[in-house]
Amino acid sequence: ATATTTTTTTYSVREFCGNRETNNYAEYHGLIAGLKQAKSCILEQHSNKSPKKPLFQLQVYGDSNLIIQQLKGAWQCRHANLIPLFLQCKELIDGMKDLDNGKKSEVLLEHVYRE
Repeated sequence: ATATTTTTTTYSVREFCGNRETNNYAEYHGLIAGLKQAKSCILEQHSNKSPKKPLFQLQVYGDSNLIIQQLKGAWQCRHANLIPLFLQCKELIDGMKDLDNGKKSEVLLEHVYRE
């Protein structure tokens, strides 16, 4: 038999984005802050993982369907103010996936409805 140990860590991240920005701009900034926190946690745990297994499975839940669909590649990001933020998110996600040298670590993006 094989035992699998799973550790779940949950963080709340808040960041002020200014008074004149759009909701989508603020949502992207929140996601960037969360992805940076996740990357930091992954790097802390990196040395403790078996080199044969994926390092992580990151689950991102967001209530902005626009951002989730853009990052999944289903919708294009066209707004000039959002494109740099979209690209920064993609870079952070791809950088985290590259940490395990192709061992299938995952970043899963899921839309959830606001309560």
